[in-house]
Amino acid sequence: MRTVITSAAFSPNAELASFSDNRGGEAGAVASFVGYCRAAAHNGSVDSLELQHYPGFTEAEVQRLAQRVSERHALQDLLVIHRVGLIEPRAPIVLVAAMSAHRAAAFAAVAEMMDYLKTEAPFWKREFGASGARWIEPTDADYDRSKEHEMSVNEQTCRIDETLPFKPVRIAILTVSDTRDEESDTSGPLLAERARREGHVVAAHAIVRDDIGAIQAQVRDWIADSSVDVVLATGGTGLTGRDVTPEALRPLFDKEIEGFAVVWHMLSYQSVGLSTLQSRACAGVTRGKFIFALPGSNGACKDGWDKIIRWQLDSRHRPCNLVEIMPRLMER
Repeated sequence: MRTVITSAAFSPNAELASFSDNRGGEAGAVASFVGYCRAAAHNGSVDSLELQHYPGFTEAEVQRLAQRVSERHALQDLLVIHRVGLIEPRAPIVLVAAMSAHRAAAFAAVAEMMDYLKTEAPFWKREFGASGARWIEPTDADYDRSKEHEMSVNEQTCRIDETLPFKPVRIAILTVSDTRDEESDTSGPLLAERARREGHVVAAHAIVRDDIGAIQAQVRDWIADSSVDVVLATGGTGLTGRDVTPEALRPLFDKEIEGFAVVWHMLSYQSVGLSTLQSRACAGVTRGKFIFALPGSNGACKDGWDKIIRWQLDSRHRPCNLVEIMPRLMER
């Protein structure tokens, strides 16, 4: 298996020929996909495409996703090449090729890997054209396809009982940062978009500085607000002197959900390895409301929501979920 993140141009034909030439005697199928930078979009011509990434972390995450796809489909080999930097129209951006004994596994692996690159891999895409620059986000269809892959994997541990009604909850999102504002905040909008996509209501969104008093003041307002059921905080969970979100929230908890931190670190380790040691993600219950604190990176928010919170805030999730016990949180 080979994964490459590069700022250099590459030849899909040459890479695919080399990949195919190395096939073993049991390989019966090679499937591939090549994605190119478009020369035109719905709003006019495209001058260039900029792909940003997080050096080191992006490579590790793409490697992890490729390993997952390779193991799931029992591939004999998998190749992923992804450009970063400034890319000219008509230039190749990404090549994914899968080798397996049979065509079905190869086709499925290529499609799945591309869906993960679109929705889970930490790339940020900006398109420049006649009408200016715009950030390009994954579409609902992209997320739906990725969700289908994950449902197939999580059907035992994250099972949705479609015979039960879905009960939307009202979520307030708090971004904790000394440097982010409405324009530069990405993790808060990411959580808001994911919550809405699942059918929940985003009741509020605020940005406060890394200050215990400021964090507690905003969260207390939402605790007292009858239109808020859940608070999602992002940022300030690290180890530096300015990271004080756990110190702000824990005194507000009536009960801490210790299992959240355990599961978080287990899943985070799969994404970032030992870097998870520097995260102090936590969760608790306060006056009948759930509070979650996630790190400030987009990748961490994706892991926290996609792999834990979204399931526990789905009233149809079995064998248990947090929504079903909400009416009992204030029992005495």
